[in-house]
Amino acid sequence: MTNWVYSHQMSINIYTDGSAMGNNNVTKDTPAGWGVVVVEGDTGDHQSGKVINQGKGRVITDHRHPLYIGAEVGSNNTGELTGIYRALMWCANNKLIIDDYGEVTIYSDSQYALNVVLGDWNASKNRRLVAECKGLFTKVKESGTTVNSAHIKAHSGFRWNERADQLAYEGANTAR
Repeated sequence: MTNWVYSHQMSINIYTDGSAMGNNNVTKDTPAGWGVVVVEGDTGDHQSGKVINQGKGRVITDHRHPLYIGAEVGSNNTGELTGIYRALMWCANNKLIIDDYGEVTIYSDSQYALNVVLGDWNASKNRRLVAECKGLFTKVKESGTTVNSAHIKAHSGFRWNERADQLAYEGANTAR
């Protein structure tokens, strides 16, 4: 007798992005935002799959704000880092969902943000924000979740990256 095992390994991919209005001479008052799109069943073509969650918001630079995670200024970089942080928060809060899929891949069009979070590069600014991202990344991995990361080229027509970009832009344009 032959035992047939059906295995259909779907995936969870999370696309992140950041945006800032006027990314020159940034200050704590420069409007910046983040966007995150969680996709089930993306086959790696960055076009297929189904959105199971998405979010956007303003980068918080006021250390008294309850959602402050360390951004000193509003910039593309702090938006990118905050997007990765929010993606990792989704992972931490949805471990059972991820466990059903085996792993998650976080995509970013920012090599800088990916490299400072993974510890490959050192941050010269926004060190507290980077430390928060690194700490959360470590916590998620130590919980047994396999987290992969990948760089994706910006503005190349990839459906979910474009959606994350749109959300980040909207996040930067929301009132504080």
